Amino acid sequence: MNQEETLALYAQGREAWNEWANERLAERNISNKLWVKTATANFSTKENPHTFRHDANFAGFIFPGEVFFDNATFEKETTFHEARFHQPAVFQKCTFKEEVRFIDTKFLDYVTFEHANFYQSCTFHLSTFSPHTDTNFCNAIFHYNTWFGNCEFHGNTIFARLQSKLNLVFKDTTFHQSANFDAIRAEHTFSLENVTFKKDVPNFIQAHFEEAPRLDDITFGKSIAPGNGWNSITKPVAKQTKARYQALKRLAIEAHDHENEQHFWAGELRSDRSLKTEDGKWNPRPLLSAFWWGNIAYGFFSNYGRSIIRPLIAWGALTALITLLHISAHTPTENKNCKIYQSALHVAVKTGSLGLIQDPSKRIIFVRDYACLYGTNNDNRQTPNIPGAILIAEGLQALFSAILIFLCLLGIRNNFKLK
Repeated sequence: MNQEETLALYAQGREAWNEWANERLAERNISNKLWVKTATANFSTKENPHTFRHDANFAGFIFPGEVFFDNATFEKETTFHEARFHQPAVFQKCTFKEEVRFIDTKFLDYVTFEHANFYQSCTFHLSTFSPHTDTNFCNAIFHYNTWFGNCEFHGNTIFARLQSKLNLVFKDTTFHQSANFDAIRAEHTFSLENVTFKKDVPNFIQAHFEEAPRLDDITFGKSIAPGNGWNSITKPVAKQTKARYQALKRLAIEAHDHENEQHFWAGELRSDRSLKTEDGKWNPRPLLSAFWWGNIAYGFFSNYGRSIIRPLIAWGALTALITLLHISAHTPTENKNCKIYQSALHVAVKTGSLGLIQDPSKRIIFVRDYACLYGTNNDNRQTPNIPGAILIAEGLQALFSAILIFLCLLGIRNNFKLK
């Protein structure tokens, strides 16, 4: 329909409109040019923009074909409550001067609000967007409170360079594909409370917030690169992924959100672990880098500073290994009072704890343990005859034990949010 026909049918009300819409859906044939022409609704065009001077009520309207509100001005309240858009919907450069409601609205194809202006409160509560194509809010300006609560964005969503003058809330919303918040500007509250990003790391590169954003209970899907463990090594990671984690980490720091700061820091480091390029080819060069191996070890032994149990288990395993080494290397002596297993455990724990649990007044006990394990030199002081290889092993044990103790303390600090 042309613009005149579209506005005339709209003036007849919802029943007349939906009767026409259901007829078009019953004979739907997108490849038929005549069907496309008759199913299209032109409310406003760039060449002939329309102004809705009274309340615009599209509640429950069905739009079978493309619908154009290009450059339209809505001077009064506007509602699209439970409206259904079966084909692309264009709200480009629209102006909403009063409250607008898209509650439980279904956009089943591409929709764009690019360069749209919303001067009063705007609600997209429970709305569903584009299961197969994009949703575009690029350069839109929200001058008042805006609510995207419990929305489902099934396709790629673009909020790049969006401006929010007051509160912008995405509580309990799910993004099934990519979410691009590149260079947005929020001058008041910005909330991603309990938001789920299922497939891609959201893009907040160069995003600017006057107030710290709220990131409580933000959730990432299990398939989001770089993933965990083995997947982060064997699956390609896009170049921009690391930059996106860095941007998210900056937002968490601004919000004093210590938990998410650690989470995004871990994601940033995992982004550097992959041995595959974006085209799927193996790239062994990182194996020659000490940073790569340190990255792997940091993740494995401490979950990037977030685990207390992992370094403790590693410390216990290292202590047990050195205990077995002492037992296997000990030199039989004529002293029948020696308790080889006990002595081996004593010296391994002493070295592994860096002497922190050693009572200086009982140092002689550890000297006796060494003497029990390896005998003594034939000198006046009867010093233990410790093999050189054992001294080297203990030096390495002390080094790695110091690292593990540090990682354990780091885990305590991060888990209990100590400064």
